[in-house]
Amino acid sequence: MKCMDEVISNVCDLMLILSNPNRLKVFSAIYKGIKRPSQIVKHTNLSFSEVSRHLKKLLSFGIILKHPDNTYSPTSIGYILNPIITLLNFSLSYRDLLLEHDISVIPLHFLIDFSKMKDVSIVKGTIEGFNLTMQRLEKAEKFSWVISPRILSAFIEPFKKCAERGLEIRLMFPKNLKEKIEQILSTLPQTVSQNVKVKYLDNIPLVLLVDNSSAEFNLPFLDGRMDYGTTFYSESPEFVEWARKLFLYFWNKNKE
Repeated sequence: MKCMDEVISNVCDLMLILSNPNRLKVFSAIYKGIKRPSQIVKHTNLSFSEVSRHLKKLLSFGIILKHPDNTYSPTSIGYILNPIITLLNFSLSYRDLLLEHDISVIPLHFLIDFSKMKDVSIVKGTIEGFNLTMQRLEKAEKFSWVISPRILSAFIEPFKKCAERGLEIRLMFPKNLKEKIEQILSTLPQTVSQNVKVKYLDNIPLVLLVDNSSAEFNLPFLDGRMDYGTTFYSESPEFVEWARKLFLYFWNKNKE
């Protein structure tokens, strides 16, 4: 087992290798499958000599591998590094927002996948977020799934209408709201309530809404208060699938 000083030294050496922006361009080109030096030159707009110099640096640290036919591919270390670099870039892009919010409520492997997405908007304002959700509920066709730490009374009727239209409704709330939720569900006709499934967790760490064509989520502030005025939103299939899997991650935590 390496001592802490050696680990820190190795990490510093790695950061030094990756500190050159053009070297990162070369590595990114190889990670995307552009392997021959001539292809890397074309992809990065760097000179051949400069590409060769960066390739030697990346090879020396074991980030890339050179093959007998003069092609290059990432090593296992390279495959691990690329999502970390993407996550760091995401962190810097959203620096001010992340400094105010608790991003740890999203599991790391989900966060890494989210950091790769480009077609995600941030909707600012509580009223704007409210209107967005109302519009989404009206357009939902197959299902509408929600995780929320609170019962927002304004959304009760829209969700009833979704259930009446035959949508599959899945709801997740904190356990301390179970009695109130069951009171609301008791007012639904049997033909409607059969479309609604509810689970409860000890703690609901975020707001997440996903349907067949769009998704949104809200993060808590660092003090635990939910920020309903900053909504991440997208209609891209990639984001919708990501949100659906994140919902199921929490849904499957409770087997009841």
